Amino acid sequence: MEATVRKPRKRKVKVPAAPEVPDVVSVNKEDATAKKPRRRKVYNAKREIVFLTPTVPETKPNMAAKKRGIKKDEAVPELKNAPANSIEKQETPVKSPRKRKAKVVAPSTDLTVAVVPTPEEKVVKSTRKRKTKVPAAEAETTLPETPKPAKKKKATQASWDKWVKTTVVAVSPDVWNIHASELSHNSQFLTDLRKLPTRVLLDTPALDYLFRCPDRLSHNARLVLNEEGVECMVSLESIHEWADKMRTGHYLIDKENGFFDKIFDRFDLESVMTTTEVYQKYVSLKANTFIDISWERKSEDIISTRLNADERPTRIIAAQALVLGVPILSPDLRYEAYKKDGLRTVW
Repeated sequence: MEATVRKPRKRKVKVPAAPEVPDVVSVNKEDATAKKPRRRKVYNAKREIVFLTPTVPETKPNMAAKKRGIKKDEAVPELKNAPANSIEKQETPVKSPRKRKAKVVAPSTDLTVAVVPTPEEKVVKSTRKRKTKVPAAEAETTLPETPKPAKKKKATQASWDKWVKTTVVAVSPDVWNIHASELSHNSQFLTDLRKLPTRVLLDTPALDYLFRCPDRLSHNARLVLNEEGVECMVSLESIHEWADKMRTGHYLIDKENGFFDKIFDRFDLESVMTTTEVYQKYVSLKANTFIDISWERKSEDIISTRLNADERPTRIIAAQALVLGVPILSPDLRYEAYKKDGLRTVW
């Protein structure tokens, strides 16, 4: 057999690769597809400040510029050389504040005009208040209570009597000129009242008796004054008459502030003003100027006297009682002269 002879292997010689020449077309394609890296924009601070203000007023040169002798036109050289287009492009848009829309109120039947806030006015929302739940049973029964003024406590009878004694210094015996009337009342039989009046006007002597000596009041006068439903009134003419007696020295009191107010508060009296209607009635009264009265001092000893019924306090108080339509509570018999005019008296 023939022996096979292998040929020796040839070793491959590595040839150094030639340097690759980049293709111009491929490089342009790759550059086109590849994304460019982001670059941070660098702003020039000076230009940004200048371009944000398109209309810049003329700036006065500062002290350093004055010293160097720089003119006003050369103080800001960039404004003149800067193009107009660049200023307009770099203007930052200024956002206007949002304006709230005013709610339009629907027309109502009420005559009051609805107030709509103007766009310049600010709409202020009021804070909401929490409503407290009230049970239905309480809501039906409870009513809004009105604040009542605090009532002053009235003085006791002992303290009142003490104040009267210390206040009243001296009083004339017949200060009200009603001694003859009292004597006439004492000699007559007492006539009971058939019906108590709802309102009554107190005369000056009756007011003085109520304040200083209530024992001198008659039985009918006490019935009327003690009744709760009777409204007791006092004319300001009676206060005027009382003040005249104090001024002339017939009724002396200690200097006490609020003398008349204390009397009105103590007995729940109501003052009555003298109106023009009262003065008209005062003029038109047709009564006798004098009235004759008599009383029996002893058996077959009758005394008579004449009283003047045309004096101002008596006549104007009678006119006020006729205007109000109320009887007069007084021991003075001079009011008997006005019975023809419809005047009623209680004693």
